[in-house]
Amino acid sequence: MSAYGVGAGINFKFGGMVANTMDAHRLIQHYQEEMGPETADKLVNSLYAQYFTEEKHPSAPDTLLKGAMDAGIDQSKAEAFIGDEYEWLPETKMLIREQASNGIDAVPYVVLEGKRRDFTLEGAKEVEEYLKEFEKVAKETHAQSRQPPTMDENTSDAFVNRDEPIPVIVPEAMSGSEAQSSDSKGKRERVKNSMSSTSSKLKDKYQEHSASNKEPGSSLQDRLFTKLLQQVIPAEEVEELEVTQDIRSSKYINRPSFSLPLMTNNFRRFNARVGVVFVFQNRLERLLTWRTPSHTLSLLAVCTFVCLDPYLFSVLPIAGALFFVMIPAYLTRHPPPPQTLTHTSYSLKGPPLAPPRTIKPAAEMSKDFFRNMRDLQNCMDDFSTIHDLVVKIITPPTNFSNEALSSTLFIFLLVATCILFIAAHHLPWRLIALISCWTTIALGHPSVQQFFISNHDSHLAPHKRTAHSWLSAWIARDIVLDADPEMREVEIFELQRRKGGSRGEWEGWLFSPSPYDPLSPQRISGDRPKGTRFFEDVQPPRGWEWGDKKWVLDLGSREWVEERMVQGVEVEIEGERWVGDLAGEETEMKEAGSIKLKDWEEGRGDARMGEWRRRRWIRCVRRKIVGGDSGSAITS
Repeated sequence: MSAYGVGAGINFKFGGMVANTMDAHRLIQHYQEEMGPETADKLVNSLYAQYFTEEKHPSAPDTLLKGAMDAGIDQSKAEAFIGDEYEWLPETKMLIREQASNGIDAVPYVVLEGKRRDFTLEGAKEVEEYLKEFEKVAKETHAQSRQPPTMDENTSDAFVNRDEPIPVIVPEAMSGSEAQSSDSKGKRERVKNSMSSTSSKLKDKYQEHSASNKEPGSSLQDRLFTKLLQQVIPAEEVEELEVTQDIRSSKYINRPSFSLPLMTNNFRRFNARVGVVFVFQNRLERLLTWRTPSHTLSLLAVCTFVCLDPYLFSVLPIAGALFFVMIPAYLTRHPPPPQTLTHTSYSLKGPPLAPPRTIKPAAEMSKDFFRNMRDLQNCMDDFSTIHDLVVKIITPPTNFSNEALSSTLFIFLLVATCILFIAAHHLPWRLIALISCWTTIALGHPSVQQFFISNHDSHLAPHKRTAHSWLSAWIARDIVLDADPEMREVEIFELQRRKGGSRGEWEGWLFSPSPYDPLSPQRISGDRPKGTRFFEDVQPPRGWEWGDKKWVLDLGSREWVEERMVQGVEVEIEGERWVGDLAGEETEMKEAGSIKLKDWEEGRGDARMGEWRRRRWIRCVRRKIVGGDSGSAITS
């Protein structure tokens, strides 16, 4: 290797430290995905030069930062990425596991795709070995081009169901003139020329494969399982909403669909970073439960000042940043001297004595990682319990399952709204806020809680029963809900059809919710009327019930015809009150400028009626007090 390097102008040195290169792989993989293969190539070349010629540590922050700057990456972004040792770590490990599952455990790993078989070169090889493999591929390619392919060959074209291309090296077959040339360079020189002509194509093929594999860790099994889940859980159809897309928020418009590997990766990242939330939650619980009384009293003092002077509320975020972020961070970099020293003075001057404190994600399989999982599990249980308790308390009086109670609550809230709308500016809101704040914090004291628990049955329970009795008596006396349910009238049309021509007999057809008149949409489109053949199958509308026992024939056929502006029909004014279609020759319109026939005519018989006739039946319904599902064959 050193001899090859001298010939190429590279002074190889192999005295560098052999160390873990995970950080270097993490950096390369991240910027290859973010800035493309060209930036990744520059980064790799710089890291190789530093390690093999300058003997620098392969994963030292200085080495990685210099490589990033040589590749044209912004220094501040590179420093932030290198400082976060968990950024892109799961994705890089997933890619390593994927390649290991494919049997790749050394570099370089080159696959030469032939017509009959593939040739694999693993690890560092001499140039002659590469040339031998290229000769085999060229020989098979040249021999295969002389005969048509058969179905029993193991060629890449036979795998028509393969989803993704495998990045391979495909040398061009030599043309006839090249095969027959007899220059002095010989066969080996011709193969070298063929290799140099395909180098650019190999780079283009690698870039295409990298561009098609944007999702980290997306192995064939993961993508197959993701496609299967997408059939069960389709992506959100945002196109149907017809919302104008904002280019400023394109990151939130093109959201990925459900993916089990992506969800698993996001959960690991979330669980590694959620620990700071649980730390804040624990400190808040300790503060409100009086674990350290001096701290809780300090909170009471702060709340008192804010309640008495609400303008101080704007100072709280700034003061919190100063006392809980900036000062602890400074004390971390300038720690006090040990207490064992006799020198008791503490000077804040001088250079920093310790590195800065940063919030880092918990490492996988560490105690903090599992502690976060435990706290997350308990928080989910607490949320479910609180949610069920709130629903149990709030839902019955607000969902009108008990209409008297919900009506009473509605009246109280309405009266309170009106009173506050008028007199809100007269109330002492500062005193109210102060009392509420002190009461809330005092209820967290163990002694106060024990006092209420011990005196609940003897003092609070009787007053609670008295208030409940008074409220029940007031509701029974003043809330009246015994009004009759709403009554309405529904209709159904009995349709009959003439068979056997204009003099034929009428045949009962069905009962339909529409009259099926000559100009109805169903009639114009040629559709048959919809309904049920028997009167007994007609059901009331959903949420209603019959208010009387039978249907009544509507004798005012003329009224409903005029109300609906039905045209081309004849109305019986006596008898069974049928409304029939006019004969076809009488419903035609005359030429423009002539007088139009009447929309409908009065008749006493059915000689002039067309194919269909109908009459209207009506019946009363009333709204159900308790809703139920009245599945029906036809609804009036």
